[in-house]
Amino acid sequence: MLWDGIWTYEVKELLRKILEGNAEVIIRLGGIVVYGSHIILLVDMLRRGTLVHLLIRDLEGTSIEVPNLVEINEVIKTIRYGLFIADGYIQESRVTIGTSQTWQNILVAFLFPGKIHSNIIGIDVNKKDVKLMWFLRTDYTPGDLLFEINNNTVIAALFGAILGDGSVTIRNVYNYKEPVIDLTNKDFNDVRWRLLLSELVKGRTYPMHLMFLGSKAIDMARRIVNVMPPTLKELMDALNVSKWVTLREMANMELKWRRGKWVVNVLNYKFSVATNPLMLYHYVKSEDEAQVIINILKENGIEAHRKKSGQYIMVVIPARSLNNNDNIKIQTI
Repeated sequence: MLWDGIWTYEVKELLRKILEGNAEVIIRLGGIVVYGSHIILLVDMLRRGTLVHLLIRDLEGTSIEVPNLVEINEVIKTIRYGLFIADGYIQESRVTIGTSQTWQNILVAFLFPGKIHSNIIGIDVNKKDVKLMWFLRTDYTPGDLLFEINNNTVIAALFGAILGDGSVTIRNVYNYKEPVIDLTNKDFNDVRWRLLLSELVKGRTYPMHLMFLGSKAIDMARRIVNVMPPTLKELMDALNVSKWVTLREMANMELKWRRGKWVVNVLNYKFSVATNPLMLYHYVKSEDEAQVIINILKENGIEAHRKKSGQYIMVVIPARSLNNNDNIKIQTI
């Protein structure tokens, strides 16, 4: 029987047993595992949905020899490191990258010239698509990934981590394009991350997540683009990797903060605009002063309430009140 026939038959059998309640299901943190002779069904319950992996046993894979196409400088070395801490493993004492992205196969070959053993370990199944899962075992040891820490190499390592398992987006927030670079759900206490974070966070406690928003994201995108070697830029352009395309776009953005958009004049009181949740707020020093403003607002048909905020009192105009007042709504939105 051919391998594809074996897999097809076994997947059908596993699903049949699950539906009939006869399968041996192992419940683990964040999901379940069902073992077959040649297939392992792995289900991960994520916040954004359910991801199904079909892990395939006993595939040997193949080895290839990749020529060196670029000068291996400190920047290239640290991009390797970033990719490793995001998507890497140690297999047979060698650096191994796991991926379901076809373009990452090419990137790994570019960053890790020499012998690479490649094999398919399974299939990722989700609502949007079905992808092959690859293990790419390089000929490099963890010691080969050591690098000298400086401003450029830290940025390069961050870029590698973003390519591995980060996200780069420009999202619309109330008519404002907000750039976001996000690396979340990582074990930032892992020794591999400490090397990178010790420079990025400058001695502060390691964060639960690493996220750059607004001007900080734009600044980071510009630094990443500027530090990239020309040959790597050409490769990323040719591969048309969405993260790289968005980083390029982000690096060319300019934040246009307009006073009229973010500070709203309401009956000669200046209210700031908050977007999450949408509301207007104005700080005062006392309860009496807050009540005076609230009374004036209510006399003019504007709903408002007060809220304690540290040493100050915050007068809040909620979002529902904006819809009932065109003058405020135009200034805010």
